[in-house]
Amino acid sequence: MNYKKNYYDYIDYVKTLNRYKGDGKYYEKHHIKPRSLGGDDSEDNLVLLTACEHYLAHYLLWKFNPCMETAFAFHTMVNMKNNKVNRNYKVFSSRVYQELRVQRSRYISEINKGNKVWLGRHHSEETRKKISEAHKGKKLSEESKNKNRLANLGRKHSEETKRKISENNKGKHKLSVEHREKLRNLNLGKHLSVETRKKISEGNKGKIISVETKKKLSESAKN
Repeated sequence: MNYKKNYYDYIDYVKTLNRYKGDGKYYEKHHIKPRSLGGDDSEDNLVLLTACEHYLAHYLLWKFNPCMETAFAFHTMVNMKNNKVNRNYKVFSSRVYQELRVQRSRYISEINKGNKVWLGRHHSEETRKKISEAHKGKKLSEESKNKNRLANLGRKHSEETKRKISENNKGKHKLSVEHREKLRNLNLGKHLSVETRKKISEGNKGKIISVETKKKLSESAKN
């Protein structure tokens, strides 16, 4: 298939329709030569397309000129949704979508090679708060949990990192009475294996328990 010819033939046809905004139909402004490839905002380089035509135009652009710019533009078009139009046309096969995703992933990988822009950078408190708020209520799938678990297997925190985590968690994670009761009921009747008890014993060797902690443990045991 001659994707380039099909693209420009259809653009020429649409131009003969003399479309204009406000004729009662929904149109989107399309750059015939994308700005990312040197196109401008001149009238000769613009055409009004329906949402479906716009979608197909970016598909044809990507097919006859496969590069980072056209791949990213079409990927954005595929996943774009707004209150006016849902582009879930399903006009392409899974093979085409796979090709797009693989190509886009390769471009991203090339962009990030040797990219040390974020090394040593830290998010501000405000940014971290926004990230935290955005993730509230979200639950990881079992697959994601398993991936995270496997990724962290064998990793050990340095003493400094442990200290920072400890400092950061001070005063946090206070369990409610209801939560403590659930945990207690959950563990009733359970017995630790000899190996587990040995590990706990080894881990606690040399640790000194403060008077305050002893008091808390004593009160907890009484309850």
